[in-house]
Amino acid sequence: MDAEQTSVCLGVGVVYECSSLIGYPYCMPRTVMMKEPPRTMLARRNAVCRAAAIASAIAVVLTAVVGCSADVGENKVMETSTSNAFPVTVEHAHGEVTIETAPSRVVALGSGDAQIASALGMEIVGAVRNPSSPDGNWSGMILPSEVLTLDSTTPNIEAIAALDPDVILATTAQAEYDKAYEVLSRIAPVISYKTALLQDSGDELTELIGMALGRRGAAESLVVQARGAIADFRSSHPNLEGKSFAYGQYAGGTLYLLGQESNPSARFLSSLGMRGSSAVSAAATESTAAFVKFSPEGFGILDTADVAMISTYGEGSTEEFLSLPTVTGLVSTGEHRLIVIDQELSSALLFPNPATTEFLLDRMSGVLAIEDRAGG
Repeated sequence: MDAEQTSVCLGVGVVYECSSLIGYPYCMPRTVMMKEPPRTMLARRNAVCRAAAIASAIAVVLTAVVGCSADVGENKVMETSTSNAFPVTVEHAHGEVTIETAPSRVVALGSGDAQIASALGMEIVGAVRNPSSPDGNWSGMILPSEVLTLDSTTPNIEAIAALDPDVILATTAQAEYDKAYEVLSRIAPVISYKTALLQDSGDELTELIGMALGRRGAAESLVVQARGAIADFRSSHPNLEGKSFAYGQYAGGTLYLLGQESNPSARFLSSLGMRGSSAVSAAATESTAAFVKFSPEGFGILDTADVAMISTYGEGSTEEFLSLPTVTGLVSTGEHRLIVIDQELSSALLFPNPATTEFLLDRMSGVLAIEDRAGG
């Protein structure tokens, strides 16, 4: 039962194969290079400078393209941004950004960015759209369709510039947005991830975003609220303690399982008292993708977990997956420990954060009901 280790990126309803990238919900680089020296940017530029920056940004992107081939209210913590919180300097993986005045026009380029900013009660003028959701919203938030106009994977620099943002949140944005950091920075200050793309905890990014938006108190309250909800869930579900899980996606005849213990998804599930399957973890190394690729002959690894949570992608993929001989013959299938989860839950698990904690705990209660009823 050999696991083929691959650089695979699990998207919302899509699996992206990226030969030089590591896996998680989106494609992202193996290593993150710090850009030197750190920069300081003003939150607002004068009209002349902004127009020049936007024109320059669009020109850069067009040149690059030519040159290349091919119920939310419960989670919302309200706080008004105060002027005395500014200027504020925020440090992230790309350096430093100084925001001079309280932002009033926020653009969110990642699902977590939109969820967190929405939970903090910010005015969002533009956000990436969830391609798997009929209304374009991500779990745990409700934004109008006219706000959800940006593609979740491919930057449209001209569209972003037209939104006239005074801050751009990109802590959980797709890799292509991260590559466009320099260009986006010419439009407005960009708040990027802290250490590595899509590897920071949701708590860390909530506090980072709260600082940038002048809502540090609300962000801290949201984190405390989420941690309390997790603690309550764990204490009320004692039978989950020490139970092992396997989590991933089936697509195109291949199974992708999370094997990286430091991954935010794994850390969230561990916070509920569970642990990753040791067999799946052993198949992954620090130098490979977070998700490990298995062919049908290796699907028996699902039996090494007390509960397996698998989403599927593609028309008829659920039926295809469950009808495979290597799946029907699993002990976990017969004992109903193999659970096919929908894309909404799967996408929320890919980047758990305080704004989606209540949603996740509510859905996980149902998913883990069988294991929870079982004796220790």
